[in-house]
Amino acid sequence: MHGPDASRFAPPPAHFAGQRWGLGLILAIFVVLATLYNVRVPILEAPDEALHYLAARHLAEGGGLQPMVTRQSAEGVRLPPLFHGLGALLTLGVDTGEGPALQANPYANVCRPETPGNKNLVMHPEAEVWPYRGVPLAVHLLRLLSTLCAAGAVALAFLATREALPNHPGVALGAAALFAFNPQFVFVGASATSAAAGVLFGTAALYLALRVANGRALGGPRAAALLGLLVGLGLLAHVSLLVALALPPLAYGARLWRQRRAEREDPAADPLHGLLVPTAVAWGVALAIGGWWYILNAAQGIDPLGGGLLGGDVVRAASTLRETSLSPWETVEAMARSLRSYWGVFGWMNIPADEAYYVFVQLLTVLGVAGLGLGAMWALWNRGDTAGQPWHTVGLVAAWALLQGVVYALYARAATCPQGRLLFPAGAGISLLLGLGIYVLAPRRYGGALVGALAAVLLVVAAAAPFRYIAPAYAAPARVALEEAPATMSDLAIRFSEDVFLLGHHMERRSVKTGDVLRVRLYWLATGAMDEDLTVSLRVYGRDEAVIGSMDSYPGMGSYPTSRWVPGEVIVD
Repeated sequence: MHGPDASRFAPPPAHFAGQRWGLGLILAIFVVLATLYNVRVPILEAPDEALHYLAARHLAEGGGLQPMVTRQSAEGVRLPPLFHGLGALLTLGVDTGEGPALQANPYANVCRPETPGNKNLVMHPEAEVWPYRGVPLAVHLLRLLSTLCAAGAVALAFLATREALPNHPGVALGAAALFAFNPQFVFVGASATSAAAGVLFGTAALYLALRVANGRALGGPRAAALLGLLVGLGLLAHVSLLVALALPPLAYGARLWRQRRAEREDPAADPLHGLLVPTAVAWGVALAIGGWWYILNAAQGIDPLGGGLLGGDVVRAASTLRETSLSPWETVEAMARSLRSYWGVFGWMNIPADEAYYVFVQLLTVLGVAGLGLGAMWALWNRGDTAGQPWHTVGLVAAWALLQGVVYALYARAATCPQGRLLFPAGAGISLLLGLGIYVLAPRRYGGALVGALAAVLLVVAAAAPFRYIAPAYAAPARVALEEAPATMSDLAIRFSEDVFLLGHHMERRSVKTGDVLRVRLYWLATGAMDEDLTVSLRVYGRDEAVIGSMDSYPGMGSYPTSRWVPGEVIVD
């Protein structure tokens, strides 16, 4: 077995003009996919989408930065305001008082992908269809804003990879494609949340940090101030960007290391002027732009991180480290649990993809990590033959991804439902590293093609997901006319009220054992219009009339409440 060719890591200049078409195609496909998700995913069916919509509406109605009290908690929740401020401007003319009030589904299976049915957090009226008005219009506009942010992040991921690996154009396009065609990232990029805005500023800061490390940024303190500006805007977009405060010292430290390796007599190689001063400038600008929000929270007695999802779980996990230290195995285990949700668990973390897809992304991840390890070992083995290689930029990206991973592992350790999407601020770096690792493993001429082929598989799944996984999860049950009710059903003829009549049922099996799934089909006849929503309660009794299985739900596994029934129709539930 031969090791990777060390020259493959060298940074001679390459021509990227032809890649503009490739990047343009990736961006166009991403926007089309995100628009498809925008239309196919019912509103408020992405994690925290309702909270972010309410925050934008709160600002649009002149509510200011006062904390909102949610039903789930009596404590105030305040979200970083940048995305919601832009969203408020975008939806300012939308009358969100139109249409029926949205009703919560009390039986929603949040964060339970293994449980069938009740994937919807809210009940969806017919008024949500095109042409959009009121709340649906506002949510779809916020989703469009997220799509623009996510598309910008994809473009910056390409530029960042090109900056880190200037001699590998195939990796640059491949990393952008791995990032853009990740079905979970498409889903996030089509959700009305601030996540995509956080990814945008995190990726922009990473790109500028790489330019600083290569000595290609603006001279003097301007580059540090610009880097601080991007980090500060990130702080106002998403609390996960607090980790981006590490980018200035990483960037200037990498530049200092590169200059010392080259043995240049450069004043910037002095640690004081080359590392400490620009880092202080960047931090000062970042905190001046974004730090006020966290200080305001603390001054008003709110969690400085706003009381949101990520911050509280990280703080809780960190506070328990002294009592129960986080072992390396626990860290790996927490990350492994979230691998699926990084690549594709839709809805409120309750709509999975096919098992074969998860096997594929596990293989992709293993290939990327193995290739990185092989490349690192080969570089250490051939230390004298690695001069001029861009290890300073690869190391910067790896450190950035590792820092995000450590914070995420703390969160995953404490969270009841870890969400891999919270790794997306480092998604460009993760895609870069995976793309590079896969490139290293492939034969010399086929590295870029292999990365592209793996990205194409992601694209196929991303394009199929709205139709294969998402839409069926929210689909209403079949309805037929009374004369079309199947003769094979077991007659029951039970009247529950003046408006509800149970014609019959069908069970696929008559005996079950512990752990089995029992599928039951009920045939309801709507004999009148109803204003209230009735609950279907099913119980399975075993020996001695002990309850061995149960389920409560609105009809249609939560998708077709009785208030929407049409008199005369038979609902196949």
